[in-house]
Amino acid sequence: MDQFPTPLRSILNRQPVQAYLTAHFFIYLMLGIAFTTISQTKDSTLFWFFVFFGDMIFVLPMGWLSDRIGRKNLIVIGAYGIVISSLIVGLTTNDAFFYFSAFLLGISFSTMHVSIDSAVWSDLSPLDSIGRYYAIGFIFLLQGVGVGLLIGIIVPFPDLSIVCYLLIAIAIVALFPLFFVSDSYEPLDLFLLLVSKSGMLMFDYDFEHKEPISEKDLALVTGALSAISTFFEGIDEQHTALDLVRHGDVFIVQTVTQTKKGDIVATLFVNKASLELQNKLDTFLDSFCQMFEKEIISWVGQPSAFKRGIDITEEIFGPLLPSKTIFRDSSKKDE
Repeated sequence: MDQFPTPLRSILNRQPVQAYLTAHFFIYLMLGIAFTTISQTKDSTLFWFFVFFGDMIFVLPMGWLSDRIGRKNLIVIGAYGIVISSLIVGLTTNDAFFYFSAFLLGISFSTMHVSIDSAVWSDLSPLDSIGRYYAIGFIFLLQGVGVGLLIGIIVPFPDLSIVCYLLIAIAIVALFPLFFVSDSYEPLDLFLLLVSKSGMLMFDYDFEHKEPISEKDLALVTGALSAISTFFEGIDEQHTALDLVRHGDVFIVQTVTQTKKGDIVATLFVNKASLELQNKLDTFLDSFCQMFEKEIISWVGQPSAFKRGIDITEEIFGPLLPSKTIFRDSSKKDE
């Protein structure tokens, strides 16, 4: 049975979601502080006109750029664009530079609208959770702006240079969590293999194509079994587990467990790697061995014995995958 809907805790417990939500909050905290402090200087009405103008005309080009360089890189560019804009405001007395900083601030926020305000959540969310991902992101946006406005109103900043230093510090805090997660673009794609130490296939799942193993590219399967054999040799010789191997654009994430029937290794072929995936793979292998404890003991080589493993596979990995139909049709499960 498909695991719909994805529980809210499964969304909030994700490391990439936590990192992007933290960045979202602090970036819009910067906006709230900038709004209240800059509004007290010169002609703030014209200043914010240039902000919205820069935002409006650059949002489409930034959307194109986001699909070329990734969301995370664009967020970093936008955050430090906000800092540079604030520095110009704090250091210049020239009207032309003052309004140029407003235009630059608008350009910077156009990078946020096409990345952390929207595309990031579409990249991360499975089909049944898009609305909640966007909603949670919007909540953190409002919280950031609200706290920033409150700080700007309550704290009497003697001059704008102090505000600039504060915004630089907040920008560093905002971007720090992003260095520990993968870019949300391109969306995650997985191929899972479960193999015994002897090299016999126990279970497989292709999250994109969902084809039977007999229809897959023979070279891929042969390479997988070869990698697993090398993995076990490394354990036997060095008594250490090699968790991650990269081959071209493909990451191979592995974990192993011992059973009464011998060692079993679970392998993910994935387009990007993260600690989150390693943890999920560990959880999957433990759950799989608990579910099929009796079947593993009596297993003689038929993969059909573990057909029900599809359910826990979708339950554990489903919340990580992007907004596309990743679940098998229920009619195919019973075939």
